[in-house]
Amino acid sequence: MRNIVFKSLIFVIFLFGCTPIQYDTTNNFQQVDITNNSQQVIRHEYELLFVDVNGNPIEGVKVDYTKKEYSIAYISGNIIEGDRHILETNSFITSNNGLFKVNIEILPNPKYSSISIANSELDYKASKEGYYSQVGSREQRSNLRKPVLVGSNRIVLLRPIDYLSEEFVSDINLKEKVLSFIDLIVLRVLVTESVLETRSINLVSFKDNSFLQFKFTNTNVYNSLKLNKYDIGKILFDDVIRKVLTPLNDYIGNSNLFYGYDLIVVGHTKSFSEKYAASESIEYRFMIPESIVMQYKNKDISGQQVLDASVILMDDERIELKLQ
Repeated sequence: MRNIVFKSLIFVIFLFGCTPIQYDTTNNFQQVDITNNSQQVIRHEYELLFVDVNGNPIEGVKVDYTKKEYSIAYISGNIIEGDRHILETNSFITSNNGLFKVNIEILPNPKYSSISIANSELDYKASKEGYYSQVGSREQRSNLRKPVLVGSNRIVLLRPIDYLSEEFVSDINLKEKVLSFIDLIVLRVLVTESVLETRSINLVSFKDNSFLQFKFTNTNVYNSLKLNKYDIGKILFDDVIRKVLTPLNDYIGNSNLFYGYDLIVVGHTKSFSEKYAASESIEYRFMIPESIVMQYKNKDISGQQVLDASVILMDDERIELKLQ
């Protein structure tokens, strides 16, 4: 009889001790832990501040987000990664402070509570009419010694007009053409490894001629042990300049407001043999007459002929580039 009572008691303890975690899906985004209160919950706090190009908070940004969590344990040098759990998928609209805040609470695996790492992920898509949408992901990792972890991120949402210099000409026709070209660059990812710089598009003067200027920053870092600065210039001409010449002619060409295009590409180089070597930036400027761009678009001349007819500066020093 005593054995029967003892077994019944064990069953009741097991039943209530194994009640699963439940998640609250209301707007406070809190995970409700109804397990043993002595089990420490790890909380990761995320803050995303959405601002415009001038740093002002943006009201009315729709944030579509997904919260995930998983744990990792290190046992005898082996990594044991738990399954990723989607905790919530929801949307949020920012107020006039431009701030989106959310918590992800994680209960570490009780089998490995002393040696487990809690991981959380926040995937998001931010969108607002008139701005380019932005998709991203943030991740946090902590252990029981850091039960609360706060991650803040400032995210800039851009409009097409943000790429124009504040001194850009007021000619409405040219402005509309340039804005259409910006959409092509940003939305269709025409130059996948280069970023068009904000406030970089303007009309500039060089040797008594007016040029429509665009500035790109290339995201690659090139090995200085294998490629000199001239080699990098040739690569950037192929990877960036060639790809934008035809669209420039199609979207903006045939204007009496400028003589040609001033296309700036900033590249980076460093020695890959030095572990902590800092990268060095190099600025290349390709000043190409509009008539030459039209001939290249019509396949009347080669890329080398484009270079030969252009003014090329490397860190403000005039150079020549030979593709072969």
